[in-house]
Amino acid sequence: MARAGLRLRLSYVFCRANLSDFPRYVGWVADRWPGTEICVSFVAPSTDLVPRTAALIPRYADVVPPLAEGMRVARERGVRLSGFDSMCGVPLCLVPESLQPYFELAEAPRDYAGGEVVDAAACGSCDLRGRCFGLRRGYAELYGEGELTPVRRGERA
Repeated sequence: MARAGLRLRLSYVFCRANLSDFPRYVGWVADRWPGTEICVSFVAPSTDLVPRTAALIPRYADVVPPLAEGMRVARERGVRLSGFDSMCGVPLCLVPESLQPYFELAEAPRDYAGGEVVDAAACGSCDLRGRCFGLRRGYAELYGEGELTPVRRGERA
């Protein structure tokens, strides 16, 4: 790909079925397509097409350990990860590495999600409020808001 001047960007959507595969996936991508970017997403319980069931949608708490390991592998292997700054990623307070780059993001318009995200209690006092897309309504209906923790600038820089 690189020899042809092309850039490849792949998506990895965390769901119950592939929960533990992310670190191996990052290594496989690094071996097969050096220089590839991986966009990390979380299965979105946002429409009627995605069943709101624990059989498909894992808890964020279950995603964070393989996500952290995959981020370590990506750093070691030179794989760029993205997606944390979008509505499809995990809430920023759950990203297991430095949050400093996210403080520089532009604020999202207040009505960006059209009611798809909830105004979680933890988000009200978070320094990333307005830059993080927050918690999807379907996730909150399935698991609640208890996994979110407000971020304070400088705590996880």
